[in-house]
Amino acid sequence: MIEKKQQLIEGAIKAFEMLYAKDKTVTPEDGLVWAMEDLGAPDYTHEEYESLVHSVNSACLLKGIWSLAPNNAPYEYLPVAVLDAVYGDFSACEGKWKGISESQYNVFLTALCCVVKKPEEDVIREANELTAAGKVLSIPIGYIRKTTDEKKCPKCGASIFGIGALSRIDNKTVICSDCGTTEALEDYGGCIQ
Repeated sequence: MIEKKQQLIEGAIKAFEMLYAKDKTVTPEDGLVWAMEDLGAPDYTHEEYESLVHSVNSACLLKGIWSLAPNNAPYEYLPVAVLDAVYGDFSACEGKWKGISESQYNVFLTALCCVVKKPEEDVIREANELTAAGKVLSIPIGYIRKTTDEKKCPKCGASIFGIGALSRIDNKTVICSDCGTTEALEDYGGCIQ
């Protein structure tokens, strides 16, 4: 049964890639429907089918082949490799964040539950609180934040609400309050030593 499920997921990804090449509005689930017809998949319960949909969605997200959400997407995603390529400089990543829909955001969070080994409702509640506050979520394969027009912190990528803080490094760069506090504590720690 596990082999059949894996075969179905791989077939769904291939079918989705072919469909997506022709029509940018399709979803990975459309590929799953095609694969189920093509491979003669057994009857699944609603819960088993939903689990398959989640697996296919996650696989397509990880492979970077899921269509991007419209420009008014409520969330943004940045692959970890993009940030690594600029040595952790979030300011160099502005313009490289990709809009994702709420359903894509939820797929990322559901996958995150497996990594942090917390109940799904706890992870989703905490993540929603952080994104609502303008923070950046760090997940194993990248970063997610809420799409806003607010100025972004060059150190952590978070939205800067209010006036922010002046960086102690050059006394001219505006950073978020949290990063400002971190810099102050690092300075204070240096003074003690």
